[in-house]
Amino acid sequence: MKKLMSILTLVLVLCLGLTGCAADKKDASEKKAQAAEIGVTVGKIAPAFQLKDLDGNEVSINVAKDKKLYVLNFWATWCPPCRAEMPDLERFYQEQKDKVQFYAINLDEPADKVKDFVRSNGFTFPVLSDKGGTIGGEFKVNAIPTTLVIDQQGVIRLRKAGTITEAELNSVLRKLAGEK
Repeated sequence: MKKLMSILTLVLVLCLGLTGCAADKKDASEKKAQAAEIGVTVGKIAPAFQLKDLDGNEVSINVAKDKKLYVLNFWATWCPPCRAEMPDLERFYQEQKDKVQFYAINLDEPADKVKDFVRSNGFTFPVLSDKGGTIGGEFKVNAIPTTLVIDQQGVIRLRKAGTITEAELNSVLRKLAGEK
C-alpha cells in the first residue's frame, strides 16, 4: 500500500508539473500578443474602424481579425502628389486584388466629387470616404498621401508619408512573403 501511495504521489507531482509548463507557455504567448499593442506606427496592430464607400455602404475593417494583407492609402483629389501616385496604385490594385485588401481612403471631401474624380480617371480600386477626417485623425495622418501596409496579423509593416510606387508596394509584399 505504501508503494502504491508513493507511485500515486509521483504521478500527481508529474501531472502538476506538466500543467504548470503548459500554463507558462500560454502566459508567454499572451505576453507576446500584448507586446504588439494597438497603435498607428510600424510594429503596432492597426485599430479597427468603419467607413462608408462612395455608394454609402458601411465597410468594417478589423485587420487583426481578418487575417488578410491590407494596403490603406489616405489621399484627397486636390493633392498633386496623391493624383500623381494614383496610376501606380491602380496598377498595383489590378495585380494584387486577389491577395491584398486595398482601400484608398479619401479625407474629408464630398462623396460625389470623389466618385466623379475616380470615374473620370478610370480608377477601379475601392474608395472609402472619411468625411470629417476622423479615421485620418485616428491614424495620425499629418500629410497626404500616406500609405500603410498591414500584415495578416494586423501589424503595420510600412507607413510612408509621401508618394508610393507600385514597385515599392510590390517590394514590401515580397519581403512579407519571405518572412513566412
